[in-house]
Amino acid sequence: MKVIIKEGCTRCGVCFKECPEVFVPDPEGMAIISEEFQGDNEFEGEIDQSMTQCAKSAENICPADIISIEE
Repeated sequence: MKVIIKEGCTRCGVCFKECPEVFVPDPEGMAIISEEFQGDNEFEGEIDQSMTQCAKSAENICPADIISIEE
């Protein structure tokens, strides 16, 4: 599954709490993909099936609606 974090992070931290394996804060508190799952940059990555449920949960509760999970 592909994970994308679009522009517009409000630094609320909800995604870190919901799915800390996939989403982590950068030094300024913005959401990025954890190094383990990063692709070409820190805002895009690939996760395996075991991470899909928590990543989709973070996508659904993100108040800025900037997280996208795609097949």
